[in-house]
Amino acid sequence: MKKLVYLVIAIILIGGCAWQRIPALPVYNVSNTIPMRVGVELGDTPASFEDGYGVVRKLKEMKIFNEIVFPYEKDNQVDGILKIDISGGWSGAILYDSAKGFLVGLSMGLLSPVMGSTIIGNHDAVITLNKGLIEVARYSVHANTAVDCGIKADLYEVDYKSRCLQQCKLAIEIAKHISADYSRISEEFKK
Repeated sequence: MKKLVYLVIAIILIGGCAWQRIPALPVYNVSNTIPMRVGVELGDTPASFEDGYGVVRKLKEMKIFNEIVFPYEKDNQVDGILKIDISGGWSGAILYDSAKGFLVGLSMGLLSPVMGSTIIGNHDAVITLNKGLIEVARYSVHANTAVDCGIKADLYEVDYKSRCLQQCKLAIEIAKHISADYSRISEEFKK
């Protein structure tokens, strides 16, 4: 009987530490798709490499332009080139040190909802839309994401969900700026 009680307590403690608080992905609906074929180039920064593909995927899903060519190559026939240069990163750490684990254990799991780790993503992006060598539009956007997780949370899942959320936020901010400039962009590209 004692073994069963210890087993139940162990399951409660382990399960109570595996929580995650990751906000749901925001949704943005583009009101007018710009009738253009746009090539996308990413900046040379580590953040552009890590998050750029996800941002472009979201922009494609939102249908901000008729067609997005990515990765763009110089011989592709496009109306314009959208350059996305992302900077920033994640701060805080997912630290699962023994002191936190010990305190959660002593509290019989009651401290697990407050003893987790927080990571914060702060990213900025500079976006330019070019027609040949002429810069038609330039935007600066920012996205901030805070994520909390328990001591025994699945780190791969937390990382994946956090990055998807941050990429979605960046894509939405880019789409908002481009949508707000719909008339001017359409006029510049005669679309």
